Amino acid sequence: MKSKRRKLRFFRHWTGPYCDKYCNYEHAERIGRICTRNGTLACPYDFRGPNCDIPLDWWKCPCEHHGQCVAEFQTPMDTVDRQICQCGGGYEGDLCEKIEYNYADAVVIEMHGTSEKFELLKKSLNGTTVRNELRYLSYPKRPGHPFDSFYEH
Repeated sequence: MKSKRRKLRFFRHWTGPYCDKYCNYEHAERIGRICTRNGTLACPYDFRGPNCDIPLDWWKCPCEHHGQCVAEFQTPMDTVDRQICQCGGGYEGDLCEKIEYNYADAVVIEMHGTSEKFELLKKSLNGTTVRNELRYLSYPKRPGHPFDSFYEH
């Protein structure tokens, strides 16, 4: 049975298969760089070097399955780049050599019962959340709903 693929919509500046890599696209553009899927900065496509002004040697690009080589900087302060592969849809791995893992759809839990049951559920799910700036967002409360505590910061 073939599973359905779902296109994930990431929150602003978050990327990666788990939406846990951060890169500020506007900042990257201002300094003449791009963001990679790793959440790091890189030279624009076709360029490398500390100032991103040296043409990239495409014939040395080891990427498979139409992946693109980019010159990545490990930290924003780096002046030495390294070549990595930016994989297109459907592939992953250092050289885009692997078929992309089909990440499961989100689990929706509907609960009926006491607030004690809900507290146990919260405790069991607590370790499964992605730790990013969106983790503590509050949601609109539903007046009189027994699980209003879940919607607090």
